[in-house]
Amino acid sequence: MLWGGEFGRSPQDQANSGDGRRHNNQGYSMWMASGGVKGGLRYGGTDEIGETSVVGKLGTHELHATMLHLLDFDHTKLTYRYAGRDFRLTDVYGAVATGLIAPYSNWANRVAIARFVQDIPRSPADPTWQLLASIEQQLPRYGDYPVKLVWGMHDWCFRPECLHRFQKLLPNAQTQELTDVGHYVMEEAADEVLAVIRSQ
Repeated sequence: MLWGGEFGRSPQDQANSGDGRRHNNQGYSMWMASGGVKGGLRYGGTDEIGETSVVGKLGTHELHATMLHLLDFDHTKLTYRYAGRDFRLTDVYGAVATGLIAPYSNWANRVAIARFVQDIPRSPADPTWQLLASIEQQLPRYGDYPVKLVWGMHDWCFRPECLHRFQKLLPNAQTQELTDVGHYVMEEAADEVLAVIRSQ
């Protein structure tokens, strides 16, 4: 799913006339969801007044290359015949924005992840439920060992309640809550995580 437009709006009005903000093609927002797009991620950013993209720029060709990749097409090979010539949607430009799609490299890998999730026990009737319950019961044995919990507080899967469960089982653990980080902690906040790991 993609939501966007051909232009954004600038921080300034049109020619200082007071009749609304002018068109701006230098920096504006779009959003993508599902289909293998990494959730809970802000990709790129503008300058301090929101006018020009300065970090993680994603042009039209990069956007098209990424969308085609998520649909399992190689944008460098997908062509259409026009006026006697084979054209690419991305012309001779564009690269897949891998930061938007990791860790899913292709459709088959997304299926593998789905099957992994389906295998997670959800009730005592599932075969591995008792094994996981046994592991949880033994976690307090590590209460006297140095333990560090680094948690993305915007994680859509392992929500704050999961962190609180670990804190209850390991009350002496050092906890670092990353308030603006989601499910992919290392991808989104590697420097912060490494700083916690290296700290005494």
